[in-house]
Amino acid sequence: MTKGRSKSSKSLVVFSDIHTGAKTSVCTNDPENSDYKPNSFQKTLFEIWNDTIDELHQKPRFKVINGEPFDGPNKKNNGGGQWAVNMAEQLREAEKLIRLIPGDETIMVKGSGYHVDDMGTSYEEILADKIGARKYSSWYNDSFAEDFAQIRLNGVLINITHHIGFAKWAAYRTTALAREMAALHFMKSQLGDIGVMIRSHVHYFVHVEFTHTHGFTNPCWKYPDRHLFRGGMGGVIPDIGCTEVIIEPNGKILIEKHIASLDHKKPHIIEG
Repeated sequence: MTKGRSKSSKSLVVFSDIHTGAKTSVCTNDPENSDYKPNSFQKTLFEIWNDTIDELHQKPRFKVINGEPFDGPNKKNNGGGQWAVNMAEQLREAEKLIRLIPGDETIMVKGSGYHVDDMGTSYEEILADKIGARKYSSWYNDSFAEDFAQIRLNGVLINITHHIGFAKWAAYRTTALAREMAALHFMKSQLGDIGVMIRSHVHYFVHVEFTHTHGFTNPCWKYPDRHLFRGGMGGVIPDIGCTEVIIEPNGKILIEKHIASLDHKKPHIIEG
């Protein structure tokens, strides 16, 4: 797995928006619902999952799950589009996937409440406890999953939270990210001097670099469901993969994206 990086470099890898439990998202070839057989697209996603892990440049110091490792109860659609509506099955399936990712420690950051909470129960905290994730604090008490996390590697401060504004059209996808980076620049007294800002939620990868800072949105592991098609099909096809952040001993920052090509997976065409 190691590809010649300095032994004293440190890294983290970010996986997010895994959404296991949905029929359009990744699952293992032996899912927790014994009555369900993964579709061909899910089998492809699981192959990509394993290939992506093999492509990592080094064993990460941290594997970060930046929100939504499972699809959740999906109340508005009454579980439509899911192969598992039982949260116990979703949590066990997400655990199997996450345990395949290398890393000295796991950091879980909370995602959207619609997917991960139910009547005051945080399923992400339950999962994080189950897999032995590290307890940490934002400002308050230690928890297995918080709304944001800050990690320092080789002197570089990394700020991680799930949400960021979504842009359907590619030309505007850097806007919300750059605006957030600029806002954090003026919050140094509260948050510190942030070198890398990581966001998820939008299911596409965008990387913005200024003189001394990087920011990116992380790819995902779920293809569109009915909810995304409500506003048309333009701009809804996601990026599939993860992102590796490598910090060299001298503080040099490397952002290594691992994004799969799915050009070979075309929608079915009904021939006349």
